[in-house]
Amino acid sequence: TLLLHSCCGPCSTCVIERLSDYFKITVFYYNPNIYPDEEYYHRVEEQKRFISEFPTLHPVEFIEGDFHKESFYSSF
Repeated sequence: TLLLHSCCGPCSTCVIERLSDYFKITVFYYNPNIYPDEEYYHRVEEQKRFISEFPTLHPVEFIEGDFHKESFYSSF
């Protein structure tokens, strides 16, 4: 099994393509610095769409981290 962090969706597609023949992958999507909120949710849906449509030998699961943008921006 492999836990793969994804920060925007497209960054994970090549990794999923190359490693899904060897691992059961769980994609952990987390990126609180995407603005605006609509863009964040668009990217989440695109990540889910890719996972559901891309043929893999082993299953690929999806976990979404909490979208706490306030915590991210308050650290500056």
